[in-house]
Amino acid sequence: MVDQKKWRNKPSSRGRWPRRSRSKCWGTNGGGYANANAAHPFENPTPLSNFLQMLSIFAIGSGLTYYLGRMTKNQSHGWSVWGAMMALFLAGVLICWWAEAAGNPIHHQLGVSAADGNMERKEVRFGIFNSALFATITTDASCGAVNSMHDSFTALGGFVPLFNMQLGEIVIGGVGAGLYGMLVFVVLRCLHRRPDGRPHTRISRTRPTGA
Repeated sequence: MVDQKKWRNKPSSRGRWPRRSRSKCWGTNGGGYANANAAHPFENPTPLSNFLQMLSIFAIGSGLTYYLGRMTKNQSHGWSVWGAMMALFLAGVLICWWAEAAGNPIHHQLGVSAADGNMERKEVRFGIFNSALFATITTDASCGAVNSMHDSFTALGGFVPLFNMQLGEIVIGGVGAGLYGMLVFVVLRCLHRRPDGRPHTRISRTRPTGA
């Protein structure tokens, strides 16, 4: 039997939870204070904190595309890179969400109700959509923060974060190492030429005033 007195006096884990959670997402550093990472209630207690963590993961990498347009004197170039990032991101979210909401096909064959989808190793307070969204965002931005366990996703749902990682996590990119990965694809596209010898696209060569 469990000694109720010892259980009642068991100390809880203490530490700089909010500070660590902020830096791991804003700086795309990944690992959380606890092994459960962003699934731990001290580290990510509500859907609002979950949303703020996801937003902070994308903040710097997404903002740098605007800066890219300013530096190249062609704002449409920055927006086109951001648009390509968002297209890949939205495709990943929708595929992962659909696969997880559909549930485990083995359970379907056994007659188990899949009304809640695949909730294995996911937090009830976040649900399937926020778990799929977080998984896509964190692997799009080379961040290791997680609010659900990716190895318990369905085959197709787990394919999305795995594909993002194999792509190099360059869809949005992380702080210090990320945007350059997407820019490598941009440069390769600029170097590629049409059959008539003309390039497909190029960065504007407009010189600054007074140059």
